[in-house]
Amino acid sequence: MTQSDVDLVRELYSAFNAGNLTRVRELMHEDIEWVEPAGYFVPEGAGTTRGIDEVFAVFDRYPEYWASFAPTPEEFYDAGDGVVFVVGTQHGRTPGGHEVAGSFINLWRVENGRMTLHRSWSDTRTMAETLARG
Repeated sequence: MTQSDVDLVRELYSAFNAGNLTRVRELMHEDIEWVEPAGYFVPEGAGTTRGIDEVFAVFDRYPEYWASFAPTPEEFYDAGDGVVFVVGTQHGRTPGGHEVAGSFINLWRVENGRMTLHRSWSDTRTMAETLARG
């Protein structure tokens, strides 16, 4: 819709990657719909998760899989009507020290300054192969 939607999405990635989950929570609507592909590394997170507490319950599982994890946006596309697409690379390091860089595309819907939808398409195969190595 406006550049401010892109700015909000950009801020969410910055906050997430800085570990500022309080700000991430503030940017998400309490009834957010979060959609991850089959093969997502947190099995309970594959498919559709609804509600901010449920999304954060999935985030709470990340340390079981990753010593570090940072979705790094490279391009932002304002599609209008509150829709923002992001293209980037997910950088991760397993507890065993294996590193991965897998591509992603995320769709966000912003309504009244808060994220109401996140839909992800990502390289789940590369992520799974790296996690299998420990």
